Amino acid sequence: MQIPENLEECEEIDQDIIGQIPRRKARAGAMQVLSKLDLADGAHRDTVDWVSKELELDGKGRRFTVSIIEGVLERKGQIDGIIGRYAVEFPIEQLSTVDRNLLRISVFEIITDPTTPVKVVINEALELAKIFGGENSGKFINGVLGALVENRDSITADDQTGGLLPEGT
Repeated sequence: MQIPENLEECEEIDQDIIGQIPRRKARAGAMQVLSKLDLADGAHRDTVDWVSKELELDGKGRRFTVSIIEGVLERKGQIDGIIGRYAVEFPIEQLSTVDRNLLRISVFEIITDPTTPVKVVINEALELAKIFGGENSGKFINGVLGALVENRDSITADDQTGGLLPEGT
């Protein structure tokens, strides 16, 4: 699914494809907003409003979407550095917009949210990759996230000093 350039002329997002899982919808929305921002700089609030309406996100879903977007944007340099460690042959700027942003969202959640099981984060990324990504997106994302999880303790310790984690985490 392509992110429309002109949000007023966009087609509706197919609810059946994304599913009815609230957090999956929120992650899909975050991925779409981050992808839109990658393609064209702009105010993410307008795009969040559009995605929230199209995905029929309730207040909680919208807040989750916004927290992902803002968290990823605030820490994009550190997150991209982590992705780069595990996707050495694929520089971040050469990844598809969808793969890049699904990885960013997943890395952000894995590193900063101890309440969501890592398996859930990875599964959600793979499900969204099936919907929005290319033929090999799922395999690629699974490989990168699998390597990250194997080294999670060292990543957390290394990146806390780089500002990825709040102090005391």
